Amino acid sequence: MKKLYESLKKQSILAKEKQELSERLLALIKEQELPKQQGPDDKEEQELKSELQETKAILDIYISKQQEQKAVEETLKTDIYLKDKTIADLVQEKSQLSKEMSQLLEEISELKTEKENDFTSKLKEINSNNEKILSRQEEIQTKSQDLMTILTDSDRIISELFVKTEETEKDFDEQLQKDDRAEKQRQLQENISTALSVQQESMKEGSDLMQELSENNDLLENVIESSKYLQKKHTTCTYAGLVYYEEHGVENLVTFTAVRKLDALLEFIKKKHPQAKLGPHVYFRIASPDGFVELDFNAPQDEPFTGWSIEPHTTPCRLYQRDIYNFGDKDYSLPPSCLVSVYGSPDAVPTLLYSVPLVGVADPVTLHIHVSRRNTPIAVGAASAGSSTQSVKRERGFDIKTAKQKIKQVMIENHSDFADILESSLKEIANKLFEAKIVTQQVQRSPTYDAIAYSFLAIMNLFDSKSDLEKHCVKYLEALSSVGGQVEFAANLLREKWTAALEGTLQFEQSVKRVDDNI
Repeated sequence: MKKLYESLKKQSILAKEKQELSERLLALIKEQELPKQQGPDDKEEQELKSELQETKAILDIYISKQQEQKAVEETLKTDIYLKDKTIADLVQEKSQLSKEMSQLLEEISELKTEKENDFTSKLKEINSNNEKILSRQEEIQTKSQDLMTILTDSDRIISELFVKTEETEKDFDEQLQKDDRAEKQRQLQENISTALSVQQESMKEGSDLMQELSENNDLLENVIESSKYLQKKHTTCTYAGLVYYEEHGVENLVTFTAVRKLDALLEFIKKKHPQAKLGPHVYFRIASPDGFVELDFNAPQDEPFTGWSIEPHTTPCRLYQRDIYNFGDKDYSLPPSCLVSVYGSPDAVPTLLYSVPLVGVADPVTLHIHVSRRNTPIAVGAASAGSSTQSVKRERGFDIKTAKQKIKQVMIENHSDFADILESSLKEIANKLFEAKIVTQQVQRSPTYDAIAYSFLAIMNLFDSKSDLEKHCVKYLEALSSVGGQVEFAANLLREKWTAALEGTLQFEQSVKRVDDNI
């Protein structure tokens, strides 16, 4: 606006100068039109021409300045228009932001009102329960007073009975005494029965009252806990989920756990599960307050999983938000977790890639269980050329590799005979071997002789010392012997064949106590 004012002021000055120049030009023109008196004066004519040229130059300069001034005015008008438009846009944007802020405040207010109403409702419920309890207390007190009255009447009747007895001994005959005494005894018995009945009813009501008090206290604690939890919890809290793997015999243990702080979880796993192999971690938000995240093992699979069994240890496999959120607090020293057993049969596909979607999360998240099959064949094949260069582990001259091969060879040679004998008792055998930690839960549920033999040999391949191998074989034999009957006979026969094949280098005659000590 200041520039526009200065521009108008300059324009006014230029207009004034223009008017003065015009007046001077008119005066000069009039002088030229006057008649010459005594001939032309060349000198004056030259001066006049010169003055006219100067005036023309001044007019040209003025016109140029006027054009520049118009350009400046147009620029200023454009700037003013753009600024006005920008101000209008800012005002409109501010209005829109104000509306959005009002809506947000309304939503926050509604959420706050909802939580307050919920809290108020629970408090009302507690107050109602308290009123009921007070009413029941008054009823019990009244009945207690009635009980005391009945007991007092009973004492009075007993006293009267003794008084009457003394009087009747003097005034009435023996028959009347008996009748009166019997009547009093009957009344006394009725009063005692009534008193006991009232007492039992009072005790029952007292027990019910204590139960209601306990429930009311539990409800109050839940309300207080919920109130603290609602104040503490952030509705948009993001959690970290992690999968880690551990080997357990012939099966893999897969654990899914989730916490708020991933660093704390990694430190926990490092201390408590140092041998665990960590899988990838994911971040997620639980969809609803006080909700949970659940592993869905029944989702369609993109990759084949033939021969693999995936068995969660809990059903449903859920982690609740409160447990996830509170890990690290006083009463939550362990992170919530879901444990899954994964077992691959000898004919399973080499690699398992099993998808497990998370249910109950705000955004879709899918975990992947990635496990490779362990190659532990039962058949004894010729050693490869490369294996001849490997060192043979020995313990005081004991060739453990050869011992394992002989144990396997005995089982292969007698496979059909042992399978026929054990067929009728597979379930009981599997239970005993599961207790001895030789077979998995999957084999225990659906036992076959091949699966049992495979489990025994698979674990045996993990041992690299004579003593461990010996203990493992003894555990297997003792578990079979404990079934009794034909199975015990088969176990003794297997013991003899192993002893003969190994020429007594391993001692299979062990007591049950020693076996239990090594389980």
